[in-house]
Parts: sequence; C-alpha cells; structure tokens
Amino acid sequence: MNKTEKIIAALLGCFLAFLVVKDYRAAKDAATRKPVQKQQVQNTAQRQGATAEKKADAALQSATAPAYTPEVPEERVVLENGFVRLELTSHGAAAVKETLLHYGEKTGEIGEDNPPVTLVFSRHPLFAVDGVEGLPANLAWEVAEKTDTNAVFKSAFGTRTVSLGEDYTITLEEDFNDASPDGVYRLALGTMTLGASKNGVLAVDSKTAQTPEQKSKVMHYDEEEPLKSYLVAGVGGCGGCGAANSSAFPANGAVPVHGQQVWIALKNRFFVTALTDAGRHNTGFDTYIERDVNAKEYRTKSIAVSARFKGLESKRSFTVYAGPKEQSRLWDLGMKDVMEFGMWRWVCYPMVAILNFFHAIVPNY
Repeated sequence: MNKTEKIIAALLGCFLAFLVVKDYRAAKDAATRKPVQKQQVQNTAQRQGATAEKKADAALQSATAPAYTPEVPEERVVLENGFVRLELTSHGAAAVKETLLHYGEKTGEIGEDNPPVTLVFSRHPLFAVDGVEGLPANLAWEVAEKTDTNAVFKSAFGTRTVSLGEDYTITLEEDFNDASPDGVYRLALGTMTLGASKNGVLAVDSKTAQTPEQKSKVMHYDEEEPLKSYLVAGVGGCGGCGAANSSAFPANGAVPVHGQQVWIALKNRFFVTALTDAGRHNTGFDTYIERDVNAKEYRTKSIAVSARFKGLESKRSFTVYAGPKEQSRLWDLGMKDVMEFGMWRWVCYPMVAILNFFHAIVPNY
C-alpha cells in the first residue's frame, strides 16, 4: 500500500468511525426517549397560550367529528396526463387516490404482476375542505364540466376546478360566493400510509415564512417539536422507540403547527404530497396521526395534513405537487430540502445529478 492509499484508507476509516458514533448516539437517544403522553401535549398547548390550545382542540374535534352523508349518489371523475391518474369524488370535490403511472410497486417493468404505485388519500382526501361554516367536507357537488385533465364542480357555495399540470402538479381553483374571512379554512393535502417495508418512513416538512424576528427555516418535524415524538414511524428505523409505553399515545391524535409557512410537505420514503406555495394567508397546519394499535412497538400507521388559512379572498388558487421525491423537480419548486441529506447535502446534490445523467444514457445505476 503506497502513501496515497494509506491516506485514503485513513480518511475512510475516520468517516466510518464518525458514522458509527453518530448511529450509536441516535440509537441511545431513541432508546431513552419518552413518548409524549396526551397530558404532556395538553401542557405544551397551555404554555403556548389559550389561543393555541383552542386551535388544538378544534383540530382534534375536526379529526374525530362524525362524517356527513350526502343524499345525492357519489360520482367519480378520473383525470390523466400521462404521468398520473387522479380519481376525484363529487362528495367533497376532492381527490381520493392518485396513481403514479411511471412507478411500479416493485422494481422492474410495470405490468400485471407489477402495478403502478397508488397513493390512497382515504380519510383526508386531497383538497377536502374543513372549517367553512355550513360546508361539510364531503358535500355533494355537481360535476359541471370534464376533460381529460380538468374537472369543474359546482354547488351553492360556488365552483371548484381541479386541473392536472404537465407532470405531477395539481391545481385547485376556487370561486366561492362567501370567502369566510373570519373563519378557519383548512385544505387537506392528502394522506400517507406506512407500508410493510422495515425501511418505511412517514414525515412532515415545512419551510417557515420569514418574520421580523426570525429568518425563514426548513423544518423536519421528525427532528423538531411538536411532532418529533410522534413521527417515529418505521418498522426498524426507530430501534424500539416507546416500545414499553406505546399505549400511552392515543390511537388518533391531532397536533397543530402554528405560524405562516412557505410550503408544507407530507412524505414517505419515495413520494411526497406538498402545498408548493402556502401564501400570505396561511397560518400553519394541522397534522392528523393514526397509530398502529396492533403493533407491539409504537408505530405510526398513517399521517394526514391540512393547511390552515384565514382571511382568504373569494377567488383563490392552490398548487400541490404529488409525486416522486425527484431532486430536480423539487429543486425547481424551491423544495430541495425535502430530500434529507443532512450535513453531506452539498456532496449528495451533485452526486445525484451525476447518477441521473448516466442513468439517462444507460438505464441502470
């Protein structure tokens, strides 16, 4: 071994030692971390003030409120643009599931034995509305117009138009007769469910808006409060977090995050649904967490997010990205930090670009 090789070997050894120490500390912290019990969540809300506590209670009530059942039969509408197939329901004028046409459930060619990935939004359909007085989340809307990539819904409240972009972007345009400026308007960003893989993960990210007191900051809530102790989803990645006391967590919970956001993202290991521009009327978001009650260790089964607004105009527009965690697409949306590379991000960014370049030539990494 020559001198250069010895130096390289020494540097690699130091790097591996760093990773081992880092993983050991993370495992130690995870093993000693105490699950946040319901009373502790309530105490946190009290410290944030009476207003925050009321909002948390309202979010929890919204998450557990009995569903309104429309008398008009449901109508399903399917939009498709070559990248996604989006299925909408007239009950709520919202999306219940999205099929990603270029991504199979397994590696290899998509076909009968390897169907494309489908994101099922279940209890919190994408674009479902909550908080508008007199408007149930699953109100029966009339399908007024329909094209391959566009659907217009009408009701006594006004119109909602859902349109597919050229790839994984979906736009909602609303023209409501009543803007409900004094109420809280919540817009659902869909649901993510943890799969069976031991490397599965569920997480919530956002970028806070800049204020006179603080600069804008990207928040990863699997590392930051108030969601840190809940977002330990992952069959093996948590190392047994809360194994002995998982029953201390409620089966369903709602946790509010306060403050204006630039963007809000809900993600699993490979895919993300994100409100790409929350806008000046955004006041935060509510996260609805469902625990896997059948798991021996604490495990999050599903997470849903609703962006929260106040003072919206009667005409408004929202754009959601619902697709793969592709660095180039997220970068163009100003959301590159959804890809969590940590301290090595400045090495990983160009590395991913180089890998994608060669993959485009020889489709094999």
